[in-house]
Amino acid sequence: MAVESAEDLAGFFEEEEFATPARYTAPTPGASPVSCSVIVDRGQGRATLDNARQPVGALDRKIQAPNPLLTKVERDGLFELLDSATPPNVVETLKVVGYPKRDESGVWWHVDVVIVD
Repeated sequence: MAVESAEDLAGFFEEEEFATPARYTAPTPGASPVSCSVIVDRGQGRATLDNARQPVGALDRKIQAPNPLLTKVERDGLFELLDSATPPNVVETLKVVGYPKRDESGVWWHVDVVIVD
């Protein structure tokens, strides 16, 4: 059985193929939204409890976003996912929970989010 190379695995995370257009707004009052592309892991309906900060039963999501577009992602910031066919229609709003982290390469943010009602 063949083992995938780093180039093969990188194809699973191609921004052009898997990304969703989005806007990120920092939790700072008066912050301007930043346009970006994100890859959303919809979590398959997993329910989690994040040190009592996240509502039990909330669907968790994970977002990966490239660093060049987002120099800083903060807890309580909002990601608005946009309809790729007719931007800027907001399809879903997600709130950052936990503490965003950069991957080992420093290229991507890894962010835990929950759906905003």
